[in-house]
Amino acid sequence: MTIAFIAVLLVLSAAEALILWHMPETVTPKPGALASLQPHVSIPAKAQRALMQVTPITIASWALGGFYFSARFMVNAIPNTSIRLFVGLSAGAAVCKTAFASTPANTVGLWCDSTDAGNLTILTADATPTPHTTTLQTAQTLTAGTLYEFVMIANPSPSGTPGTIVTNLINVGTDALLTSQNVSVNAPASTAFMAPQIGLSNRGNTAGGDCSLDVISVYLRPNLRLTPLGTP
Repeated sequence: MTIAFIAVLLVLSAAEALILWHMPETVTPKPGALASLQPHVSIPAKAQRALMQVTPITIASWALGGFYFSARFMVNAIPNTSIRLFVGLSAGAAVCKTAFASTPANTVGLWCDSTDAGNLTILTADATPTPHTTTLQTAQTLTAGTLYEFVMIANPSPSGTPGTIVTNLINVGTDALLTSQNVSVNAPASTAFMAPQIGLSNRGNTAGGDCSLDVISVYLRPNLRLTPLGTP
């Protein structure tokens, strides 16, 4: 039955195509139809000046390491305190699966190591790499079921050397700023290309060690202006 129905549809479609082929054209053909299909890229005259002014700033901001990073996440299951969490930027891979001593070069973000009993710190690693953790101004323990937002702000560094990175940890559910911390020790090189990373690992604890992490949003852009430290 299905094959017969499909066959009827094919016959009808073929008949329609034949009829359409012999129908008179209602639009007068004009030359240049194929040329009109070629893509063209142009900048409106009114926007050319603004683009020329912004382009050098955009390139310079990437070269000088200015960025704004924001991530919202929630840990749903914490089987034990032997977990690793990383939320931030890194030039390496799989930071949350790496022991502190083996942190990839050019890394910065919110961190919890397997020996930290769930206590959060700020992890930085320069180009050497030499990893370093900075204690939060207000101690925070990773809590399951809490919707966090982690923000990092770095101003462009005119000297080309790593500068101070402002970090904020927010409880989205209560709209409360949990802690704000400036970090500069062993900061990533300002010329490093870093990518967002968010991960949770149970450090190989497989006995009842299931862990769960929800990532709601990740946002990263160059910081084009010299904003005061601590200002989003």
